[in-house]
Amino acid sequence: MRKILLAAVGVVLGVGACGEVDPEGDLSEQIAAVANTNDGATCTEPNDGQDPKILKVCTGTKGSKGRCVPDLFLTGDNAGKFEAADCPKEMSCVPEEVVAKGSKIELKKCESVLGVEGRCFWPLAKEILGNYDQLKAATKDQCEGEQVCAPCGHPVTGKATGICLLGAAHECKGPKKPAARTGKCPQDEPILEESGFKQEECSSNMLCVDAALVEGPQAAKLAKCKTGLCAPKKSVLRAGGYVPKTCKSLGGAEGRCVNAGVPEIGAQKDLLPVADCDADERCAPCFDPRTGVDTGSCSQVPCDKPKEPAKLFAPCCEGKGRCVPTAAAGSAASSLGPATCSGETPLCAPNEFVGISKPRACKARLSGNGVCLSRCIITKGGIFAGLIQGSCEDEELCAPCKQLPPGTEGCQ
Repeated sequence: MRKILLAAVGVVLGVGACGEVDPEGDLSEQIAAVANTNDGATCTEPNDGQDPKILKVCTGTKGSKGRCVPDLFLTGDNAGKFEAADCPKEMSCVPEEVVAKGSKIELKKCESVLGVEGRCFWPLAKEILGNYDQLKAATKDQCEGEQVCAPCGHPVTGKATGICLLGAAHECKGPKKPAARTGKCPQDEPILEESGFKQEECSSNMLCVDAALVEGPQAAKLAKCKTGLCAPKKSVLRAGGYVPKTCKSLGGAEGRCVNAGVPEIGAQKDLLPVADCDADERCAPCFDPRTGVDTGSCSQVPCDKPKEPAKLFAPCCEGKGRCVPTAAAGSAASSLGPATCSGETPLCAPNEFVGISKPRACKARLSGNGVCLSRCIITKGGIFAGLIQGSCEDEELCAPCKQLPPGTEGCQ
């Protein structure tokens, strides 16, 4: 029986920058700083930006083109700073170049209101829109297209706006704070564009994504593709906020439907039930049915957790085996007896097969190397027909490695 290891796969994107895009407030009042000032305040961690093609195109009030960024991507102080324009609910229209380059964006220098130094920026930021006419008049032909010159500091008070902290040429001073990630959970509807991702050599309903989009240690659990990692499409298009469908796994235990394209699930494709999952998914249990250890399959997002306690395989054969489903026994099913097992777990599988204890090697005369299994489990039929004691103890039989499933421990 193969080892039960399950992956929790989440995807998270970030568009926050070190310094905020909120460059202009009401000129009759002091502008609230949109990033931290130049004299050493904290700031969010910088980022390299993301491929804009994964986001829907939008058009702002003044005709500026951008991309619809889910508000949960706008971490830290970025939240609520851009207009929604024609984006769906809970999204903001962010300049495409900001999405693509993140905190490494290069902004053109210009002269803003009352001769104050500024940077050319798009009128998608709400406070630029609030002062658009004054800024546009001061901009003249300094900036390209619909951009206006946003001042580095308030024209009257000199209070820093943060616009001049954006870009590769500027480094944030002082301690950095991590970007906060908040968002809808569960995220029922897709919020990213599938056309922005490649399937490449990924399997059914898996998408090739940039490794930078995969959250933390989950990257190591995914297969590689030409341009990144193969991640479940349902999770990718919902930016990691997807809650998998609940299902009945091994022995009737609570589980979640996980795509078999995740290597740890695919390796157990014949072991885990399809249940009422999609054809390319398998029902992964919330807890390891052998040990009760949390597998992580039912806590892939903050708003999901197991509803039922761990359901363990019952002991059989005086504790020398565990009651397992017929499908879990594989090619050994016809050679295993029921002992005291019944119902959804009718076969008594040796602890050595289940992975609870390590098998002891034995010699079976002409049959060669093998492992010792308890007599009360073996029916001496099927692949185990004609077993002998060999070098095993009195209550055991020596099962030849050549008759055991490939990869059986002790036969390698």
